[in-house]
Amino acid sequence: MEITIMQDGMNSTLGMVPAWRDAPDLADTEEREENGFRQIDAQEPLPHERAAGEPGVDPTRREHWPSREAHLRFLIDGGYDLAEGGETEWIPGAFDDPKVRVAQAVRGATQRDYEVVWEYRGASEYLTADHFDLGYGAVAFANCMGLVLNTWTTIVWASVGITGDFAVAQADRQFRELLRKRLVKRGLPVAWLWVLERSAKRGLHAHMLTHVPQADVDWVKQATEECIATVAERPVVKVPGEKTVMVKGRHNKAFGPQWFWFRYMMKGIEPTTALNDPAQPGHFVPLKEIAAMRRMDPQGLVRTQRFGVSRALHQLSQARQRALTGLPENALRAGAMNFYELFDDRYYDWSQRDENRRRTEELLKTLMI
Repeated sequence: MEITIMQDGMNSTLGMVPAWRDAPDLADTEEREENGFRQIDAQEPLPHERAAGEPGVDPTRREHWPSREAHLRFLIDGGYDLAEGGETEWIPGAFDDPKVRVAQAVRGATQRDYEVVWEYRGASEYLTADHFDLGYGAVAFANCMGLVLNTWTTIVWASVGITGDFAVAQADRQFRELLRKRLVKRGLPVAWLWVLERSAKRGLHAHMLTHVPQADVDWVKQATEECIATVAERPVVKVPGEKTVMVKGRHNKAFGPQWFWFRYMMKGIEPTTALNDPAQPGHFVPLKEIAAMRRMDPQGLVRTQRFGVSRALHQLSQARQRALTGLPENALRAGAMNFYELFDDRYYDWSQRDENRRRTEELLKTLMI
C-alpha cells in the first residue's frame, strides 16, 4: 500500500505510514536551539585501472569510467548530486548521449546558464516530503552500517564575506569536497546530510549532520575551520556572539541527538505537509504530529539546491546494498505508527547483531566508507 503526501497541490509518494497515535512531549535536554556541527563521509580512492562494473569498485568515481560522458550518464540515471566529488552542477562540453544532452539543457552548459535556470525555475521556499523521505532513509542507512550521525555543524558563510545564493552554494560544495578528502586521508567515514537555510541574522547558512568518531571530534573541528578558511581565503571568525562555524559532537551512540538534529534540519518543510492514512482513506495526518516536530516554519527562498546527502547514503546506494546484503525495513515506508517507532535505535541494533556483522563489514567496504 502507499500513502500520498499533500503539499501545495502536489502529490508525492513515500510508502505506507499508518495512523499516528500520540506525539510525545519531547523534553530531553539534548533539544536546545541550534549549535552544532558536523560531518563525515568516506570513500577510499581506488586503483585507476579497475572498471566501474567490477565488484568492490565505487562507480561514482570518474576514473573508473571510459569517458566523462559515461560517468555523467551513470550519475544522472542514479539521481546523484553531480557536485560531489569534483563535478559541477552545470555540464560544460559537447556530448552524444541524449540523456546527458537533456541534462545539460536543463542545468545549463555554463555557470551563468545554471544560475539563470535556478533563479527562474529552481528557486524554492520549502523542503518537501521527498526531502524528508530521502533524509530519513539516509540516517537509517548510516545506522545500518553502525554509524550514528552524532555531530552537528553550522556554517555562517556571511561571516567570512561570502553572500548570495550561488556564491554560498559554491563555497559550501568546495568546503565539503575539501573536508571529504581530509576524512578519506585520515581513514574516517564520509556520511552526511546537509541543508541550506536563510535567516534574518545569518543570511544563507548551512547545517550538516554527520558521523564523527568521538575520539576524532577535535581533529574534525580543526579540519573544518581550515577547510572553510581555504575556501574563503581568510580566517574564520571566532569572537563572542559571532562565529563562522559551530561544531557539536556527541558520543558514538547518541541516538537521541541524531534524530533531534534530523528533525531540526527538516523544520523548513512545507508546514501543511500531511500523510494520507491508508487505514482511513481520505484522512490526512500532519507530518508535524507524526514526527513530533516542535519547529516547522519557513526557512526562506533559496535559489539553488537546498538539501542533499552524501553519495554513500543515497537511495541508489541503499537499493544496491539491500539487493546484495539485505537491510532492515525502512520504518517510514513500512508502517511505523508513531514517533517512537520512527526514531529509535532499530537500525543500529540490526548492524550489531552477530548474523549481520559480516554483512555490515562488507557493506562498509563496498561503499568505501
